[in-house]
Amino acid sequence: MKCFIFGAGATANCDIANPDRRPPMARTADFLRIVEKPLNGTLASSDYAERFLNPFCVWAFQRFDNLEYLFTLLFMLSLEDSFENIEAKLRGKYTDESWLDDAVLVADKLQFAIVPRNIITDLIGLVRDEIQLCLGTMGPYPSRYEFQPLSIQHRQLVRALKPGDAVVSFNWDTVVDYALLNERLLNEASFQNPSFSTIRIPDDCKMEGPSVFLLKPHGSFNWFSTLPAGLESAKIGVFFGKLYEGTDFMTSPPVILPYLYKEPILQQLPVFKKEIALTYLALADCDELVVIGKQFMTGDADLADSIKQSCEYRQRRVVYVNPQVKDSAWVKHHNAVFNATNTDQPKRLFNDINSYINLL
Repeated sequence: MKCFIFGAGATANCDIANPDRRPPMARTADFLRIVEKPLNGTLASSDYAERFLNPFCVWAFQRFDNLEYLFTLLFMLSLEDSFENIEAKLRGKYTDESWLDDAVLVADKLQFAIVPRNIITDLIGLVRDEIQLCLGTMGPYPSRYEFQPLSIQHRQLVRALKPGDAVVSFNWDTVVDYALLNERLLNEASFQNPSFSTIRIPDDCKMEGPSVFLLKPHGSFNWFSTLPAGLESAKIGVFFGKLYEGTDFMTSPPVILPYLYKEPILQQLPVFKKEIALTYLALADCDELVVIGKQFMTGDADLADSIKQSCEYRQRRVVYVNPQVKDSAWVKHHNAVFNATNTDQPKRLFNDINSYINLL
């Protein structure tokens, strides 16, 4: 079985990424750009954002240079009903957590929010607006695209897959999702997570019979849920195309995972716990792995030990598509994580997507 892993680099450096305003990754400068130079028609350009949200974000993005950490703090705050006596509430619940003092500091800055859950919804909205504007449109001030943009590079990549293979995308965006869809590699069976109750795929794009499996451990912009999102009682839907009035999935924020300290989040959102477990199984079963624009040395380093345990019983051929292949320590670390059998094989390290595609 072949498995592809897609990370942020696979989107931010692909053929439909705007060269003048690339989709944000995990860099502080990328996130500051969203609120310091907002695009027209986005949440960041609204009066509410200019008066309250953007000043908070400028402070927060500069104060916490690890954006995954900041998102985790905001998620933990979003679980509270109000900011009233919030310091006492947090210290009562999370006495021994290393992030507690920072959570209290952030809460003190958020008194403008009506309820704590608004802030994580707002941050998701800021990032979603920026990514959607920076894919498929060009120039420093892009306009929103009318239809889902298709990456030729991603379509070429997924053509190397066959039914029973798997794609693991750590991206909220849906670039590889739509590449799979338009290559007719998906159907309802592609989504194994029992938390999904509704899968909407256009009939003319649906694959008949066995399909490629698609896993998104961090969630996706086309996952939607009734509120409260992610709880066992809530419905999770995967939608390709528009959401229609009258469905159960009219909430605006998609279902995504806010990253760093995953365990408390996984306890609240079982859909992610199941998706990550399915990811480990896919990695364990594969005999050929291609890792594109993703790494587990700093970003998602907390997953490395679990991946290593999943992969230890079978060796596999591993290919890396990432500028960091120039770093021998990076390659050695990932060889150990994935239990690579081809460590001395030439032509397994590629700086960019095109270099790899040319050998397919």
